[in-house]
Amino acid sequence: MHPMRRKERAVTDPCEIRKIAESCKVCRLGLYDGKEVYIVPMNVGTLWKGEKPVLYFHCGKEGRKLDILAQNPCAAVEMDCEYGLIEAEKACGYGFHYASLMGTASVSVVSSEEEKITGLKALMWQQTGKEFEITPAMAAGVAVLKAELKEYSCKRH
Repeated sequence: MHPMRRKERAVTDPCEIRKIAESCKVCRLGLYDGKEVYIVPMNVGTLWKGEKPVLYFHCGKEGRKLDILAQNPCAAVEMDCEYGLIEAEKACGYGFHYASLMGTASVSVVSSEEEKITGLKALMWQQTGKEFEITPAMAAGVAVLKAELKEYSCKRH
């Protein structure tokens, strides 16, 4: 886990972290090409390696993301969900409910057909709550990215 400033908002229970990560539909990847930061929102599928989330994404077989990742596989990740406005009498009293997971990851392009199918199934499950058959031909039509988190923190307000 990564330390955070507002410790009272930290979520440390592995079951709650899993619930938050699996509730998020979008993960923002922050990539660095050596000159600029590029942030891209992507639909996500989450699997687990012990207590660490492993995130899967799909994309075209070429493009800026893949160009950057070929040079620098390090990324920042951010996911959020459970939104709700906290109302008050005065502007300064307003706030916002949310849950989030943030961290750093190493991102790679998945080459194994079996793992591509596994990642795509996880993505479809997280997005729809349904199981789908993913054929080798379907998996061959896209690139699948895998983000293995190095460190992360999770919080809720």
